[in-house]
Amino acid sequence: MTVRAGVIFLDIDGVMLPKRAYALAENKAELSEVGSISSARPDRIRLHPDAIAALTEIYTRIPEVRLVLCTSWRHSVGVSETIACLERNGIGKAYWHEDRACPWMPPTDEAAGLGANTGSSKAEDIAAWLDRHRGTVSRWVALDDDGDLGRMLLSVAVPGVFVQIDGNLGLTQADVPTVLSAFACISN
Repeated sequence: MTVRAGVIFLDIDGVMLPKRAYALAENKAELSEVGSISSARPDRIRLHPDAIAALTEIYTRIPEVRLVLCTSWRHSVGVSETIACLERNGIGKAYWHEDRACPWMPPTDEAAGLGANTGSSKAEDIAAWLDRHRGTVSRWVALDDDGDLGRMLLSVAVPGVFVQIDGNLGLTQADVPTVLSAFACISN
């Protein structure tokens, strides 16, 4: 196991693909063809350039921090396809932790019988990932547009910070200082 100073748990919808990204020319064309962003092919999606720039700045300022996917795209699109989409949009291979995604547990047969189809929560997924990497992660930040995730993450044992991202705007330069301050103890 490689020791990493910190990890960013990254959501896609609302963070890297905010609502304003739907207006980008490439995404408009894809939306007109398939009807909804959830039906779009990841190889034809353009993530918002401001979100890419903000994430790139975080990585440039703290290059020892690594990304881990914690997004519904892990199961709706697939981990490899999601990372390929991020790479096509400028998030390089060097950004990623060797264990690139949180685990996701599909719904149990009992839960599915009750109409539940979400499987494990992102907070459970983050906790499971951190448990698998016990002793190798000193700090983490979760970037997500779902405020409920922040409340659910309060019980995670490894110190971390939840940064709620505006789902209309996505990750922006205004979010960068908050993320950087969460990792201040490990930055140069």
